[in-house]
Amino acid sequence: MVEADRLNNVELSGIRRLFELANSTDRTIVNLGLGEPDFSPPRAITDALQESLKSNTNRYGPTNGIRELRDMISEWYHDLDNSTTYENVMVTNGATEGLMSIAMSLFNDGDHVLVPDPGFVLYPSHVRIAGALPVFYTLTKSNNYIPDVYELEKIVDDKTVAIYINNPSNPLGTVMDEDNINELIKFAKKHNLIIISDEVYDRITYDSPAISFWGKYENVIVCNSFSKTLSIPGWRVGYILTPPKFSNAIKKMHYYTSACPVTPFQYAIVNGWDKAESDIKRNVQEFKNRRELVVSMLKEMKLSFPHPSGAFYVFPEIPEHIKMSSENIAKALVDKDLLTSPGSAFGMHGENHIRFSFSNSRENIKKGLNIFKKWIEEME
Repeated sequence: MVEADRLNNVELSGIRRLFELANSTDRTIVNLGLGEPDFSPPRAITDALQESLKSNTNRYGPTNGIRELRDMISEWYHDLDNSTTYENVMVTNGATEGLMSIAMSLFNDGDHVLVPDPGFVLYPSHVRIAGALPVFYTLTKSNNYIPDVYELEKIVDDKTVAIYINNPSNPLGTVMDEDNINELIKFAKKHNLIIISDEVYDRITYDSPAISFWGKYENVIVCNSFSKTLSIPGWRVGYILTPPKFSNAIKKMHYYTSACPVTPFQYAIVNGWDKAESDIKRNVQEFKNRRELVVSMLKEMKLSFPHPSGAFYVFPEIPEHIKMSSENIAKALVDKDLLTSPGSAFGMHGENHIRFSFSNSRENIKKGLNIFKKWIEEME
């Protein structure tokens, strides 16, 4: 196969490889692998989409998204920075396209970018595709799965231009408090770094609210999405909040990547959002119930894991007696009719972990974790 040199060090993620393996069989596989809510979209949103499709919204829209949606989003952040307006908002084709547009518009060949390990699979690949070098900082038990400024000071250098932060975290489920965030902002200011804050799970928290980086530092770019919040991952609607100094560059890349976000879906979100908020709260409560089930079952297995306070993932350590790579463990579990995500997909420090998503039903969570428990026992 012929491919551009920029893709030489980029592979399909371990999550996607296992997903395609699971889908190559006719057997029924319990899916605790993908971060995809099993809820239907709120009725208010789908009704609004039907109306949108009848109202001739099937045309190209503005590159940065329709004004109505940008206004709505900017109002959410106005309390954090009262100068926030629609001009700070760019609607994207999912958070994925937003993150890629940020990387391709702001990183140069040879730049260094700080990336969490374990962390979301897209960050290091986006950095590499942009020609920059990912420099990994660890999120492990030794630093309570939170970025450690002492470690960051050891790896930052004069080539470092940015740091990715994911709060709440995928795959860890951890949520940073205000002290953590203030320390990171102080660090970024000291070294004049751009903070790229991935806040996709900001509305899915269980113990305390997630705190946004927006409005706390002039070099913050926030990336977010409606996929998880509204259970519409296939709609591909996300957004970026950016200061004016970065917006022109990102807009260029955004335009040449996708021209504009999907028009009718934007109108559906605007016109259905207010009536959908009760559905969002109900879904978060159900995620919390599932969280309690997962935590209880993993504790019964005597497994160690960071407490999932946000998002819908849990990241247990593999028992010491199992001498297999996380990818081979995930493949073995597919053979047992359970789809998970190998910890190695999220970085070197995820290697002795498996990620479970509790975005599936409680019935399937019980079924899947019982498969996992039985497999562990068989390996003793």
